[in-house]
Amino acid sequence: SNKQIYRVIYLGGKKVRKSHLMPPFGHTLSEAEIWSLVAYVRKLAGDESHPITLPESVDHQRPNLGSVSREKVKKFRRWLAENGEDTDILKKGEYLFKWRRSCFACHQVQEEGGRVGPNLSRAGDLYYPDWIYAWVSNPQQFRPQTRMPDMGIEEEEIRVIAAYMSHVLRDGKHFPEEWKVYFETP
Repeated sequence: SNKQIYRVIYLGGKKVRKSHLMPPFGHTLSEAEIWSLVAYVRKLAGDESHPITLPESVDHQRPNLGSVSREKVKKFRRWLAENGEDTDILKKGEYLFKWRRSCFACHQVQEEGGRVGPNLSRAGDLYYPDWIYAWVSNPQQFRPQTRMPDMGIEEEEIRVIAAYMSHVLRDGKHFPEEWKVYFETP
């Protein structure tokens, strides 16, 4: 039904017992935009047996999930200094990245994964941990039209994913030795 398609787009595949590779768009798109996607899916399938009628109370505003404050980034920085190299945390980050939060569905790492988003094989070399944390927390704050949805990830999981990306997804050997100083975290 149209409501089922809406639910999958809104909640993501994992929340409706489908593929974990389908991200949730309910934290990113307005209800009206999601209904437009339902109509598009029906059109692509050539299915005209389920006409789309927009519910009367549909919201046209995108969700406002707040912004990533300087204070949140400072807390993350302190947390990272204390916990960021803990092997259990990094293993959990890998699990979240690859399987639970399915970053692999869109992002590639070492020739594995999707190709919708940027290749993150060297994310730890290219981005400051603060930036990774802030971006995963709320990508629309920094680039409103980004294809990456706000995944609705809990604070603790965001920290762990950012630690994993910052410390594990590195390959500094691709840079001349004298360049490495420019990639160090301040």
